[in-house]
Amino acid sequence: MPDVAPRPEPFSPQTAPAVLDDLRGRLRATRWPDAPEDAGWSLGTDVDYLRELVGYWADGFDWPAQEAALARLPRFRVPVGGLGIHFVHARAVSGGPALADLHVCNKTKYLINLAVGYNAGEHFATEGWWTVTPGACATPIRGALTGRYMYLYAIDIDAADVLKGTVSMCIDRGHFKVFGISDCWLFSTHAADAFARIAVRNAPSASVTMAPAIGQR
Repeated sequence: MPDVAPRPEPFSPQTAPAVLDDLRGRLRATRWPDAPEDAGWSLGTDVDYLRELVGYWADGFDWPAQEAALARLPRFRVPVGGLGIHFVHARAVSGGPALADLHVCNKTKYLINLAVGYNAGEHFATEGWWTVTPGACATPIRGALTGRYMYLYAIDIDAADVLKGTVSMCIDRGHFKVFGISDCWLFSTHAADAFARIAVRNAPSASVTMAPAIGQR
C-alpha cells in the first residue's frame, strides 16, 4: 500500500505556570562572575548588559500574553522525519494581487547593472547592483513605494551609461546599500551625478522599461 501522507492537526500548546515559575527562579538565581570595572565587551559578554537581559526575561517578559496572542492564529503540527513541525496556516486578508513593487525591465541588447535611489525618511538611500539580462526584468524594490519619485541609474558591462540623469546620489563598485551622506564617507562610496528621476507619485507600484531608444536623460 502507498504511504499515507501525514495530516496536520490543530495545535495549541499551553505552558504550565509551574514551568514558567521554575524558569524565572533559575534566571533569578544566576551566579554572576566578577569582571573588571568598565570591561564592557572586551572580555566577552558585557556582564551589566547580560544582567539587564536576564532581569527582563525573569521579571519583564510576559510569556502568557505572548502565548495568548499566538493562540489567535490558526496553528497546526505535522510529523515530518520523526519531528513534530509546528506551523501557522493563515490566508491573506485580501484575495487580490499584490501591487507594491518597483519593476525595471531591460529591452536593450546589453546586460545592464542597475542602482536605485529612494526617500528613506530622514535620508535618501541608494542600493545596487541588480544585474538585468537582455529581455529580463528585476524588482529592486519590494513593498509599497513611498514618495513622489524613485531614482534609477544603469550602466552596461563596460560601465557606459545606459540610463542616467542629473541627480547626484552615492554608489559603490560592489554590492552596496547607503543611507544618507554620512554613509558615503564611511563606506568610501562616491557620488554619481547620474541618477534619473522617475515620477511614481506615491503609487503602490511602478514599472520602468529601458528600451534601445531611451538615450541619456
